Amino acid sequence: MGLAAFVVVIAVIVELAALPVATRVVGSALERCLPFDELEVETIDRPVLPRLLLGRARGVELQASGLQLDEIRVERARLELPEVGLPWALRPPPVAEATLELELAEADLQAYLAERAPFGLEPAVELTPGVATLGIEPFPVRVRLAIEVRDRVLRVTPVEETPDWFDRLGMDLSFELPDDLELDQLVIGQGALMATLRVEVVPGIDGSSGCSGPLGGDRPDREPARG
Repeated sequence: MGLAAFVVVIAVIVELAALPVATRVVGSALERCLPFDELEVETIDRPVLPRLLLGRARGVELQASGLQLDEIRVERARLELPEVGLPWALRPPPVAEATLELELAEADLQAYLAERAPFGLEPAVELTPGVATLGIEPFPVRVRLAIEVRDRVLRVTPVEETPDWFDRLGMDLSFELPDDLELDQLVIGQGALMATLRVEVVPGIDGSSGCSGPLGGDRPDREPARG
């Protein structure tokens, strides 16, 4: 076998292993800023290895479970990225919107609200298609909630007349969206909240060494959450 043919064979073998390699490399970079339980790169534009060596990747689609976005855990996430920049890239990739599809489980949403409930109260959350219901133990009453986005603020408000006990809790159920994040869709399903977002910066794989961005807040680089 000639040298050229041998090089071609090696290149083919390396590209066949591209997805596992990309999963490890992209996952390690992302995990610096956004911890997760599991991640898999499903598709990526070829050639893979030469671009990864230069700190770049294109046409990346990945799935992650247990993704930690700031203070809330996301059961499942799907991320489509036109360009990925790894920390050793000579320059950041051009700005290109990434699409992020999230599935937030009822239990994780309940845990998130419990951290914010005053007086040590325990929120009880129930999600059914099109309807979110919130109760506070030990109160027997449940409140049906509507979710809307207006003027870049996501608001969770009671559908019917607000019970007195709910007002006295003083829970802030409004969340301002960062300027570089667009919420395209928000759907309440059975036991889960689904959202589709567009974002220009995904911390960890934006070509920088830091972790600032709308998905994880502005914080310094940090070690991965797991080995």
